[in-house]
Amino acid sequence: MNILYIMTGIFKAIMLKLFPSLGYQGVVNTQIDIFNKLKRNMPEQEALNQLISTRVNASFGEKELAQKAYGYLLKDNNKTLKDVINAIIIYEYFESPESKAVTLNIPEENIERAKREYMEYIEKRLDK
Repeated sequence: MNILYIMTGIFKAIMLKLFPSLGYQGVVNTQIDIFNKLKRNMPEQEALNQLISTRVNASFGEKELAQKAYGYLLKDNNKTLKDVINAIIIYEYFESPESKAVTLNIPEENIERAKREYMEYIEKRLDK
């Protein structure tokens, strides 16, 4: 494992302990807010594509991996905001190289519980 991924993962874990809003809740809230602003000026699918493109472009040094993780959504004309946010959380918190380095020694049941928690949070936020 690349030491940079490990150090980045440890830094993120410490920041999440200090500032929980930087975690998946912050990502969910931010994506919803950005989507609502974009949707005022463009069609819904275009706004969703913009969210995806922004995440791919923000994936420093991991652009190809992010493109693989999100690329299928750019081709889907029936995607929803829930689909996009779900893909972002799955990649950034569970499938990116740095997240895999951090979760390497975490029991699978804890990871599954975290996935259920963020999915419930997305549902709650989108039902508002």
